[in-house]
Amino acid sequence: MIESIKTVTVFANDGTPIVCEVIGNISIGENNYVAVQPPNIIGYWVYRYENHDNNITLFNIEENYIASSVIDAFNTYFKSPEGIQNAIERNNKTIQQLNQVAEEQEKGCLYLVAIGIIVVVLIAVWAILSDNRERAEQHARQQARQEQQAVRQAQQETFGIWSIRNRGNIRFVNAFLRGHNRATDEVFMVHLEYHRNPDAFAIYLVEVTGIFGRRNINIGRGSVSIIARPSGRDPVTVSGFTGDGHTVMVGDENARRLLNILRAEGNMTITVRGTSRTYITDTFNASGFNNISRNFN
Repeated sequence: MIESIKTVTVFANDGTPIVCEVIGNISIGENNYVAVQPPNIIGYWVYRYENHDNNITLFNIEENYIASSVIDAFNTYFKSPEGIQNAIERNNKTIQQLNQVAEEQEKGCLYLVAIGIIVVVLIAVWAILSDNRERAEQHARQQARQEQQAVRQAQQETFGIWSIRNRGNIRFVNAFLRGHNRATDEVFMVHLEYHRNPDAFAIYLVEVTGIFGRRNINIGRGSVSIIARPSGRDPVTVSGFTGDGHTVMVGDENARRLLNILRAEGNMTITVRGTSRTYITDTFNASGFNNISRNFN
């Protein structure tokens, strides 16, 4: 387990190995993260890790918004009573090791050098804890602003915002729909894109509010059912597929079926049912898609 590992070796961009001290680990959703302290650096690095048969493998965090959420979570942990106690215990172990070295060496200059090292370590630890507290407060304020902005954005997207956009040579209809998962108290967003040549839909599920702020929803990898339910009409179910748990691709014939039902007048909901979780949007006015898709060419 990661709790029993004291140090890990990471590699710099030029391939140089760097032995780092493990200073904490947390779990966010289905992923595990570890914070490591590189030598002679004030601060820490974070990685996602996987444990296979007690073999720990580290992975860089490529997405900036995930890395920001992980850093926020670690900063909250480091300023918590548990995090501060762990830091004190690590410092006490360092001091004990230095004292043992001093006792084994001759008294005199070597003893004074050891005392000097202890003082330097204590000063460095004090600097790190002070810096962590300050950064944690800054991140807490930033996270609060982001959550307030996300809530305002979710409220604006309740009934759908439809537009036609261009991405390179691809012209597509762009829509944002809002939903509320009452079981988990999550406010989430469905970002819907339709483009031609060939006909295809892409559906992106993003959690707008939650304990770690904005992040992708995980509905499970594999086959997905998309159910469009217009008011006063029978629902239409089409199939799609997701490889990452939140980006659903619907192509060709199924895309045309979904396009036709979205062109219906009146209100409807969209259900995205994955292998592990299901999300249902709030009721939105489908006539917005009908009106704008007439100009789609």
